[in-house]
Amino acid sequence: MNTASDRLTRERDFHDRWASAIDINVIDPDVAFEGSTAPENRFILSCMGDIKGKTLLDIGCGAGESSVYFALKGVKCVAYDYSSGMVNAAKRLAENQGVEIMALTGNASELGFPDNTFDIVYAANLLHHVDTEKTLNEIHRVLRPGGIACLWDPLRHNPLINIYRRIARKVRTEDEHPP
Repeated sequence: MNTASDRLTRERDFHDRWASAIDINVIDPDVAFEGSTAPENRFILSCMGDIKGKTLLDIGCGAGESSVYFALKGVKCVAYDYSSGMVNAAKRLAENQGVEIMALTGNASELGFPDNTFDIVYAANLLHHVDTEKTLNEIHRVLRPGGIACLWDPLRHNPLINIYRRIARKVRTEDEHPP
């Protein structure tokens, strides 16, 4: 039987293995976040307005590129991932870049924060790894009134994403389910 717990374990183990191969010394948060391959982030930034001093939750933070990018812009950032390996990579990247972030391991569909905690919730390439409905409900719960949720994900009806998914099998988990 393939339970939700089994799926989460496979996701965590996959991302822990990936994290063990990351060299944070070669990561440039500005390039990773605003580079030519990240038009979605440039669009998101144009919609956010002044973010300095805001509190942001980066769910599915991965190696922390976005968390550190936001911290460099003066945002109080919480990097949050189910993979402790990725959370540790995010901590190391923040230290390497000379910024502070809070980095925590946890489940996106059961966020361990009080209601109305964050001004912004950011999640890149997360929804196809999680229980989408539960995660969206949690995001709504932890956002302050008037807060902003910025999420982007590969969509299953995008033919280019589908070609990529067939080619890039080593950087995907077996349980992914693009929305």
